[in-house]
Amino acid sequence: MYTLELALRNRILFLVLKDGKSIKKSIEDGYANALSAILDANVTTLIAAFVLYGYGSSSIKGFAITISIGILASMLTAIFCTKGVYQSLYSKMSDKDCKVWFGIKRG
Repeated sequence: MYTLELALRNRILFLVLKDGKSIKKSIEDGYANALSAILDANVTTLIAAFVLYGYGSSSIKGFAITISIGILASMLTAIFCTKGVYQSLYSKMSDKDCKVWFGIKRG
């Protein structure tokens, strides 16, 4: 699930980059646009985990708890951590590095 979030978030970010906006503005817009999709996917999975916990046997309940912890940790990193990493990297990059990481020149 976390891989799906990363792919979705990065895809939205790069689609915004193609619109001709600056990299900094694209990071902001990309995360704003991806937030609803990330929350939707994770909340749906958490609902399924609650159902599994409610109706499952002891081993299924353990799986439900494990997947819930994983989803919550994944949402935390998806929403807060990676955005900060992108912003931190961007502020320290040269123009050549921006071309490698983002596919466009710094603007």
